[in-house]
Amino acid sequence: MKIKIFKKLSVLFEDKSFFNLLICVLLLVAQIYTFISYSYTNRHSKNSDKSIYRTII
Repeated sequence: MKIKIFKKLSVLFEDKSFFNLLICVLLLVAQIYTFISYSYTNRHSKNSDKSIYRTII
């Protein structure tokens, strides 16, 4: 049973499109997570707008 699963996994990892799709999904999840955490910290800090304005300048 383990050999069959391992063969299926090796076939999937040989297929580069699957690997690229996996990387894209991970990057998308990371971007969404950073966006949510960023907006959450902005909502709960009073000086967030000033600090963002300073970083832009």
